[in-house]
Amino acid sequence: MPQDQTYALVGDQVLYPDGTTGIIIEGSPDVMIENKPVARQGDRVLHPGYGDDSIIEGCEYAIINGKPAAFQGARTAQGGTIAMTPPRKAYAFKQSNYQLPNYQFPLIDVYANSEK
Repeated sequence: MPQDQTYALVGDQVLYPDGTTGIIIEGSPDVMIENKPVARQGDRVLHPGYGDDSIIEGCEYAIINGKPAAFQGARTAQGGTIAMTPPRKAYAFKQSNYQLPNYQFPLIDVYANSEK
């Protein structure tokens, strides 16, 4: 699993080995980036000519509504790969482990690469 990766959003393209292109059509109902739902493992992808597909890979340390967040490069059930095609800020997540006595849990650092 990548340590730094960009979230996948509804509307992002999915590229297939045969040269066809799909699009992510389902995501979180309440977690948005740039007003687009963040896609998660199990969310649907429209693969024209082949029917529905689904995202089968997600980030185990970025859980959104009980599902791992999908990321650029994640795979789908029909062999596709999520590709971030629209130009936008590079939102990313990174795993950070914080420890309390007798307990360890991951937290997610979300940041945007932008000029300030």
